[in-house]
Amino acid sequence: MKLNIINGKVDDTRLIYAPGATSANAAGFATVTNVLTEANAELGLHGLTKTVNATRAYQSALAGAVLNANEKSTFVQSSPCSFSFSSSAPRNIGTSGWCC
Repeated sequence: MKLNIINGKVDDTRLIYAPGATSANAAGFATVTNVLTEANAELGLHGLTKTVNATRAYQSALAGAVLNANEKSTFVQSSPCSFSFSSSAPRNIGTSGWCC
């Protein structure tokens, strides 16, 4: 991720979905910079976590956030997706739940 930032491929001020990160807002979003800073600090504090515990869960949450962002799957879009609503009348649905 850091190379993508250095090469101008990623804006480090963009929001990513990072549930479990302490820098995340109530909806679970944090900036790329904040998540990377958290992850680096955590690795400095606990470089090796062999047992399953709260520290390991926190590290996994940070790693997942960075990996998903690196795959461009959790960035917040800067504008809404286009959408449209059909103007046709709704179809009658039978008792089975399937359209007739």
